Parts: sequence; C-alpha cells; structure tokens
Amino acid sequence: MNASKAIRHETRRALPLSIRRRNRTILENLGVAGMIASRQAKRGPEYRDDLQQEAAIGLIRGVERFTPDRGYRISTYLASCA
Repeated sequence: MNASKAIRHETRRALPLSIRRRNRTILENLGVAGMIASRQAKRGPEYRDDLQQEAAIGLIRGVERFTPDRGYRISTYLASCA
C-alpha cells in the first residue's frame, strides 16, 4: 500500500484528531525510515526488512516526542531518532 492510499484510508477512520494527525505524519515520513534502513543495510549483514521495521518503530516514537517549538524540521529530527 503506497503512502497516499494509506493516508486516504486513515482519513476515513473514526479516530480522535490527535491520533489522526500523528498517523498522517508517520505515513508522510515513512521515506525517512526507508532511507535510514538503506543506510544501515550497507553497513552490516542485517536484513533490510528487519532494519525497515526497526526504523519505523523509531519513526513512531520520534513523531510522538517531536516538539515543533524548537525550530527543527520534523524530517531532521526523525532521521536522528530512527
């Protein structure tokens, strides 16, 4: 499922607004997790799928902890978390 299809699916779910925003932000930034997983796959013998899953978990945690008041872009912050 590509990101735009997943985002459309998320907008139809009956969730609180804060959860919908979080989920949308996660879906919009899955590319950051893919980038981190690819970078790590070049460094060692781990499987890329496992690295992608770990990066996605870091992405979720990073989105929950992100505070835009510090002036950083969310992708910059997430790259350091994933």
